[in-house]
Amino acid sequence: MTQSRYFTFLVNLIIVLILIAIAHCLYEDQVGKFDWRQQYIGKVKFTYIDPTIGGSQKFVVATEENVIACLSTRTGSIIWRQILESGDTGTIDAMSEDGDLITISGGGRFLRSWDPNTGVLLWETSFPNAPIEDALNYFQISSSTKEIIKIEALPKQHAKISLYSYTRGSLKTSNIIPIPWYDKASDCSFISSTYFICIESSKKVLQLLSVKDSGAFIPVTLQSLGIEIEESIKEVKAISLPYQGSSDKPMLALQLEDSGMLLQIHPPGIKLIKLLSKMNKITSTLIDDKLVIFTLIQSSNTYKIKTLDVESKTEVEYLDGTFSLSEDHGELELFFILPYIKKDHGVSYKMFLLFEDHSILVIHQQGRLVWTREEALSNIVASEIIDLPLSDTDANIEQEFGQPDANPLTMFLTRLKSQVFLLQSYLLHVLVGFKGDSNNIGIDKKTLTRDTFGLHKIIVVITKPGKAFGIDNLSGLIIWSHFEKKFSPFVLKEKSHFPLFVQRTTAHFPYPPVCTALGKHRNTQQSHIYSFDPITGVTIESKTLSYNVVQIMPIGTLTHYLRGILLLDSNLNVHIYPETHDIAKHKNSHFMFTAESDSGNLIGYSLAEGEGNSLKAVEVWKIKLPQPIIHVATKRPSEHVHSQGRVMGDRSVLYKYLNPNLAAVFTEGMDSIQKPFCNIYLIDVVSGLVVYSASHKRSKSPIHVVHSENWVIYSYYNEKSRRIEVSSIELFEGKSQSNTTAFSSFAPPPLPLVEHQTFIFPSTIITMADTITERGMTNKHLLIALPSGGILELPKTFLDPRRPITPLPEHREEGLIPYLPELPVMSEGIINYNQSVLRVQGIVTAPSGLESTCLVFVHGLDLFYTRVTPSKTFDILKDDFDHYLISVVLLGLVVLSYTTKRLAARKTLRAAWK
Repeated sequence: MTQSRYFTFLVNLIIVLILIAIAHCLYEDQVGKFDWRQQYIGKVKFTYIDPTIGGSQKFVVATEENVIACLSTRTGSIIWRQILESGDTGTIDAMSEDGDLITISGGGRFLRSWDPNTGVLLWETSFPNAPIEDALNYFQISSSTKEIIKIEALPKQHAKISLYSYTRGSLKTSNIIPIPWYDKASDCSFISSTYFICIESSKKVLQLLSVKDSGAFIPVTLQSLGIEIEESIKEVKAISLPYQGSSDKPMLALQLEDSGMLLQIHPPGIKLIKLLSKMNKITSTLIDDKLVIFTLIQSSNTYKIKTLDVESKTEVEYLDGTFSLSEDHGELELFFILPYIKKDHGVSYKMFLLFEDHSILVIHQQGRLVWTREEALSNIVASEIIDLPLSDTDANIEQEFGQPDANPLTMFLTRLKSQVFLLQSYLLHVLVGFKGDSNNIGIDKKTLTRDTFGLHKIIVVITKPGKAFGIDNLSGLIIWSHFEKKFSPFVLKEKSHFPLFVQRTTAHFPYPPVCTALGKHRNTQQSHIYSFDPITGVTIESKTLSYNVVQIMPIGTLTHYLRGILLLDSNLNVHIYPETHDIAKHKNSHFMFTAESDSGNLIGYSLAEGEGNSLKAVEVWKIKLPQPIIHVATKRPSEHVHSQGRVMGDRSVLYKYLNPNLAAVFTEGMDSIQKPFCNIYLIDVVSGLVVYSASHKRSKSPIHVVHSENWVIYSYYNEKSRRIEVSSIELFEGKSQSNTTAFSSFAPPPLPLVEHQTFIFPSTIITMADTITERGMTNKHLLIALPSGGILELPKTFLDPRRPITPLPEHREEGLIPYLPELPVMSEGIINYNQSVLRVQGIVTAPSGLESTCLVFVHGLDLFYTRVTPSKTFDILKDDFDHYLISVVLLGLVVLSYTTKRLAARKTLRAAWK
């Protein structure tokens, strides 16, 4: 009995170990092989740095993306990260600089305390009194008194001070303080926990307020300090100096463009301590329990650090430093000092720099760059996945066949050169293989070439601050970056837009590729165009236009395989970029339309000749929608449709309604009983024909749309059922096709047959996209970003509006699955497994050279890249394919065939002699 139990236990143990091994090795060899993820935090607003010199290797930051994170001072990696609520609710208004790590979010809605070592939330509460409407709030967290100071200021009216103790839960509120001089242009800040200072919009008077007294603001003119202010001066800013302890007479710096001064508050006024010439930025820290002022002086890309001991008013020369930056990061916005003790017990420091392009740099006192973080990548506005150029070998071959007028001798010599170059490349490849892994070589010009299957590409992105990047899609490394100053995106419905067009791809050797983006100038708000080489990042042209662009669209090839761009300005004049002299030839082949969001007007234009060699937009049709337009979705112009029809179960063909000019327009409004509803209109934007429309009662935004081929899939929120619903629309011409060669909006087929079905999605949808392949043969899948951080790959089959409730043999023959209202969220369909991607803003898909493979780039607060195969890898050999076995079998078959041939010939000869 004992032996049988022991035997049973042993068998069960072996089975469990086998199952554990299977579960453990599931996709283990694929993790990180074809995908990568990068995590970011956003533009830094506040920092929490321990001023004591104890070798602290981390610090905490709060960002504009409502993120609190702890970074390592050695590597810049994220130690921990907490993501707060999105929108105004989670906006971080203040963070303590030392002591307890306290944050204030949402105008005082959330007061939170965090553990700076682990990021664990210790406690959470809210400010007791409700915020005053239209008031500007200022917060100061006093770690010494455990109090939070809140000042609410109403422009041209009054201010009120509130002191809240987060340990006792008590609140003290001051009387009303009149501020008739205050407006939104006034620059106000806390100097310490005891004083609040404002600079009037005239930039000539300082208004000082003692928080403890809660009396009136005391005006201090700059002229009384011995400072003469010019009328043309643009910047006068008060800068509080951190880490002064509980000083009753705190210091502050006053920055006047390129110079400044050190001031100290002596109640009831302000005293000038020292003039600081040629100062760009200033900060302070405690070194050996002494307050040291650090000033930064910029000259081109060279920065000098000067230090001043406040107590002795002398310079500390051993703390001076200098450094240079090879790349332009824009203006320096903030900088902090991270002091530490060296091995020889001396004192040194690192500089924490925040630039205009959202980059974070940590530089050693000696000028050595320790690390950098490109936080602009957390806010990507536009992106494209572009093919890499040909290798030198392929370029030589292209050059060889690109000389139609060359004589045979020249072509023969070119062929010999190509063969020699091929031999050199092969020998170099063999040599690298002997030395080791070629991936350790790094990214250079030779590695940035097109591969055999088109899987190696470059991801070109443009971010909100106007910085462009070129990212290697295989490794995620930044190949190039360029900061275009004063280049900002268009903003529509609180969403940023950078129209980005690929004017010339890398397929036209020897002409370089060209990408062009349209935005606006940050100061003048005029339209600005930026053209660059997507492979090298070299700027081709960057200029501010003399007109305001309201619509933009690509057109056909102009010269040298360069596609043009039509620009429609606010005066209905049509321009072309790059400028050519034959713009009039496009008048009969192009049409434009505009959508006015607030008024609900859709206007279509044709092009007519204007004065001289110019074009004018002429209104052709106009549709006045009864509700505001919230979204317009058009088809992807680069998409290929492989099949024009759909084979039915009875072997007949149902032809697709393939209208390249079809746009899906969504509106939102309130009905007569103040209940929300959404409408969808499918409109031909050339003729203005409304092909189909539908209304969804008790529904509202957010709406996410995918428009492809002959179908439209969109999601919305059903307020009545309190759930996310997904609607699918497919359009068909019928059993016969009206035109098999080309589609014309002026002679359209009859109104299509419409199949419309709605499904229930069990989660919130952040954004959606569809897969795309080179020829369109592969099945379509939807990529859906979930709030949990997963990217769901959902087959289009589940969203087929023809799914029958009761399937018939014809339906099974066609491959339709029975209709179920709930769509599945399968765990095996999450393409990023446990690599969560948070705050997703967009999903970009691109075809590869393999028809089965689609490249996917997801951007948001994090970046994620991978490959998907909607129809499996039908054109790729599996990784475990036994090449040696098949080679041995083929070799054996060849030997056997020759042996058999020899034996058969001998047998035939013997038979002939008989």
